[in-house]
Amino acid sequence: MARSTKRGGKKNRKVVFRKNRLKNKWKNEKKKRGIRVQNNLIQQAWDKSASNKKNMHRMGLAFDVNDRLSGMANEKASNNEDNQTSKFIETFEEELKKRCVKSNYLPISELKFLVSMMEKHGEDFEAMERDSKNYFRRTSGQIRRAIQAFKKMPMQYNAYLLLKNAARVLQTSKWADCLLKSHSNILTRKNAVNTKTMNARVRHISVVSNNFNIHLNSFSLNAKRLITVYGRKTTILLLPKNTAFH
Repeated sequence: MARSTKRGGKKNRKVVFRKNRLKNKWKNEKKKRGIRVQNNLIQQAWDKSASNKKNMHRMGLAFDVNDRLSGMANEKASNNEDNQTSKFIETFEEELKKRCVKSNYLPISELKFLVSMMEKHGEDFEAMERDSKNYFRRTSGQIRRAIQAFKKMPMQYNAYLLLKNAARVLQTSKWADCLLKSHSNILTRKNAVNTKTMNARVRHISVVSNNFNIHLNSFSLNAKRLITVYGRKTTILLLPKNTAFH
């Protein structure tokens, strides 16, 4: 006699045919579709008739990183490497190197602080530490490392050097306050200058690219030099025709 289910007997599992059928159908659909390859190089070299593991092995890529790392100790280097695999790896590495190249920029507040310290104290980091503008009470070593990082950013540092040289030239020029900002607003001296005449007498020097904007503010013969960086538009500095950097 069969045991009763109330006393701990084995229950018969009820099969939901629709649910199981849909689940299996979805699994089969996923197998037919295969994996979605988003990289162009891998997509071109991918063979749909072969399995994922064979495709990865043929291209010289690891299908399972754990298996690859565990087998590296016992693996011997083979001299007869497939030429197609090596060419694919070379092109793939070149593409990855291009992606990894990125240009870093200092934030505006950091750039203002470093430029003001360099203009005021030069290379005297102890004086920078004691400066009243050092609101966060950075040490001399922290400021020195920040300035070294600023010098390693070619785009911002080269633009700063260009403006510094331009400042030296403009201090002896009557067009010292001429600045074309955002291609529209013209800041000139107190005596108004005709725009057409000024454009005819000066040449345009593009200071930086469209990534950031350097603006010379309060730039006259007796005014203190102040260089600020903000916005994402191009600033063009207007200089006399015969101006030359020394």
